[in-house]
Amino acid sequence: MDVSQLKQQAAERAVGFIQSGMIVGLGVGSTALFAVRRIAQLLRAGQLKEILGVPCSVQTAEEAERLGIPLTTLEEHPGVDLTIDGADEIDPEFNLIKGGGGALLREKIVAQASKREIIIIDESKLSPVLGTVWAVPVEVIPFGWGSQTRFLESLGAKVTVRKDKNVNTVMTKGPVQSNQQTKPEVRVYSDLDALSQAAAEEIFLLAHAAIAEKGLFTVALAGGSTPRRLYQILAEKYRDKIDWAKVHFFWGDERCVPLTDSDSNFTMAAQALISKVSVPSQNVHRMPADVATPEQAAQAYERELRDFFKLFSVKSFPAFDLVLLGIGEDGHTASLFPNAPVLDEKVRWVSPVTAPATYKTRPRITLTLPVLNNAYRVFFLVAGSEKHTVIKSILNTPEPAQKLYPAAMIRPRGQTTWFLDKTAGGE
Repeated sequence: MDVSQLKQQAAERAVGFIQSGMIVGLGVGSTALFAVRRIAQLLRAGQLKEILGVPCSVQTAEEAERLGIPLTTLEEHPGVDLTIDGADEIDPEFNLIKGGGGALLREKIVAQASKREIIIIDESKLSPVLGTVWAVPVEVIPFGWGSQTRFLESLGAKVTVRKDKNVNTVMTKGPVQSNQQTKPEVRVYSDLDALSQAAAEEIFLLAHAAIAEKGLFTVALAGGSTPRRLYQILAEKYRDKIDWAKVHFFWGDERCVPLTDSDSNFTMAAQALISKVSVPSQNVHRMPADVATPEQAAQAYERELRDFFKLFSVKSFPAFDLVLLGIGEDGHTASLFPNAPVLDEKVRWVSPVTAPATYKTRPRITLTLPVLNNAYRVFFLVAGSEKHTVIKSILNTPEPAQKLYPAAMIRPRGQTTWFLDKTAGGE
């Protein structure tokens, strides 16, 4: 019996642990494909019923679909009963290398969501010392590669970025163009509800990945009317799907008004989202703009951020997992307005600002550009035809736009994604 036959035999034995009605994680590689084919056989024979698969790779998903296995996602079913996967290398102490040639990040996320995981190995994967055959893979979300590299090098590791045949950096969902400033991603939807649904799904995935990787997810919320629908969807659709106890809420800016005022960014988010999910009160880090002068509030909030992120150097800035932003007709974002002195701030994390006279509430506090641009991900949520001209300028002529619009100055360390309705996108 050759190795392939042994793999098949082991995979079919593992499938024997699956019971009808289970959510099953479908791993990566040839071993997982054997398991997928066996599951399909048992479904056709009526020996298994009501199975849903959560694939860890495109290849596995395509094979499962070809064989008629119903698939689902962690968004729809955040708990997985059993995952079947293989390994690329194993040492005598049963330390494993996974993801040597495949989608490690997806495997880790599915494994983290699984109550039980079966790993199938064969003699060809045995090594006296881990790393003999495969380099130890570390796959990170695009924004994290730099810090991961520095951390591994500090441990004495030699780090090599994995490349595909076209010499592009290999990512779970495909290669990125470069390790330099990432080109913004633009998504256009039919209306505000559709863009909010899409943004909510992405937030769910980011939160799940961040919690799996480091045990918490940090997000700076936006104010205004546009994100309200997003917050409502998160509270309705994802109330039981995100581990809210590990989510920390911050704010990108706040108007200096009482909490009873309808202009309060905190109050809007609290009513639409925070009060409806199980997030501990200590995880809600609101800007205290209602209890002090703008300058005092800015200083207090910067102290809170420094304590939370444990950064006390003048030259360091916090790195939020996600920052949510909107944009005004004048190109402002957060409370960063055109030609405002705060746009030149290089040291402070939080600053008091005064909005132009055309705005109802003028005294505010805001995160500064160095903080916003140190975020791993930024989502712009924009609806309305009145924003189209500014958005077109920012996306089509970004360099000149930086001189006109603060929103064009948002260039985070990671990916920026624009969620637009069709009127804002010019359709």
